Amino acid sequence: EAFGNAKTVRNDNSSRSGKYVRIWIGKHDKRIKGASITNYLLEKSRVTLLSQGERNYHIFYHFLQGLETSQLKTYKLVEKNGNRIDLKNFNYLNQTNVYEISSFPSDKIMIDQIIESFEKMEIDSYQQVAIFKVLSAILYIGNIEFDSSTYTDNTPCSIKNQDIIQTVSELLEINQQDKILKSIIFKIRQVGSQVMETPVNVEECKINRDSLARALYDKMFTWIVQSLNMEILPQNSNPNECLSLGLLDIFGFENFKVNSFEQLCINYTNE
Repeated sequence: EAFGNAKTVRNDNSSRSGKYVRIWIGKHDKRIKGASITNYLLEKSRVTLLSQGERNYHIFYHFLQGLETSQLKTYKLVEKNGNRIDLKNFNYLNQTNVYEISSFPSDKIMIDQIIESFEKMEIDSYQQVAIFKVLSAILYIGNIEFDSSTYTDNTPCSIKNQDIIQTVSELLEINQQDKILKSIIFKIRQVGSQVMETPVNVEECKINRDSLARALYDKMFTWIVQSLNMEILPQNSNPNECLSLGLLDIFGFENFKVNSFEQLCINYTNE
């Protein structure tokens, strides 16, 4: 839920993805043998754009406010004065000025429970660090700013805060910064065996930036679900010897002030 749920105007803990849970039951002994989870329609747009009165996914807040300052240094989330970086400094979190949920336990309690769950899922400390680095990288990507004064048909926009590209590269452990940079300020196409790079304007740069952040979150979320499935799938059981019970949990019908393609998919699924 930390990675797939968020606060909306109607629900402090709203599921922002659909899931199909399949419970496997022994044909003969009628005992539960395991389960599997398939996710649908994760609301990726929430990573980069928030509606009034809502928050991003819970994990960002638990992570930033729940971990010790000494731990946050690994994720480049501590200022030079030794204080943790404030949530309000990140564009993907400060759009609505909603940071707390009064009905929730403290972020410290929540992050401790999340780490405990990781350990039960056999997600080791190295993998946990990798997950938190991706979260930090996503937040920094949202703070990338562009300068349109350099843009022409042949010259790309420049990055105002180039140091963020360096930070993101280090968090994602990508040695070549230009790969991240090119994915944002160019449209890259392959025509036959030739790769063509075309500069894009500021608005397209922002779209590319946000698309990168959403893709990172989506891939990370999918990996976590796959890791969970590896732990809960039936062990040493012949599928032919099992019955299954399927539970589908999807969004209800949605109609917001601003509706996107995701609302179309959700509402069509409901129909």
